[in-house]
Amino acid sequence: MDTLRVAIPVFNGRVSPLLDVAASFLYADIGGGKVGDRYFVKLAENSSILRISFLKEKGVSLLICSAVSRECACAMARMGITVLPGIIGDADEVLEAFARDALNSERFAMPGCCGGFGSGRRGCPTRQGRKQNDSR
Repeated sequence: MDTLRVAIPVFNGRVSPLLDVAASFLYADIGGGKVGDRYFVKLAENSSILRISFLKEKGVSLLICSAVSRECACAMARMGITVLPGIIGDADEVLEAFARDALNSERFAMPGCCGGFGSGRRGCPTRQGRKQNDSR
């Protein structure tokens, strides 16, 4: 069974509003529709590049977040970490939903993402199996 190490920037137990300034992260291995052991880390580094490097060293290959700057997204892509943006909610619930392939729910959609709520769209295409990997 293949596993994927997934990280989420966390602020007060929820997905942090902006990845670039997040100092705390939750990460876990996900496979077979289940979340494995969870690890919570607080990082003192002031540089988003140093925080991303730490996550890469820990084997993170996917980062789920709310908002992220283009600069930070590009840095993550250069380090081989895929970014799945536009996600909000309780960090543990987001991990569980990702494991069950259920992040396309509007409950986890950041307001304004892909036309916002009530636009008639069934969630952001990045949450429907097409993850963003901006390598420009």
